[in-house]
Amino acid sequence: MARQDGTKSYSDTSVSVERTQSQLGKLLKQHGALGYQFTSDLAGGQFQLRFQLETEVDNNRLKVMVQLSIPRGEEGADQRVNMRALYWFLKSQLEAIEFGIVKAADVFLPFIEITLPSGATGTIKDAIKPAMKNITGGGLLQLPEGLNDET
Repeated sequence: MARQDGTKSYSDTSVSVERTQSQLGKLLKQHGALGYQFTSDLAGGQFQLRFQLETEVDNNRLKVMVQLSIPRGEEGADQRVNMRALYWFLKSQLEAIEFGIVKAADVFLPFIEITLPSGATGTIKDAIKPAMKNITGGGLLQLPEGLNDET
């Protein structure tokens, strides 16, 4: 959804990509991340932030790897803007978890890394997205083979 005035949020930021990465690292540490990694995918044109966190699902403590990707953008302002958007997104989600508004597993579920049917590493949303075209008339999603098994 675009802003009505045609500008992008954070378009006037002067905060460097490196400073935002540093702030993201501090933010993740403050909220108990077990580790994190930044990657600049030049060929794919994306920045990736991967981090590990411990969360609870059905009274079980799990360690999960979360992967967030954003467009790399052009060198300079585009990159600064995209990184600030990532920072504020992550900060708001972590604070919502902190205050009990949502659970970590609910917020980060689409971004949890899994092994895809092809054998490649991807996210839960990568596995589910192709099935979106198979939503039935009643609005029900048919999951790909193997994803709907209760184990």
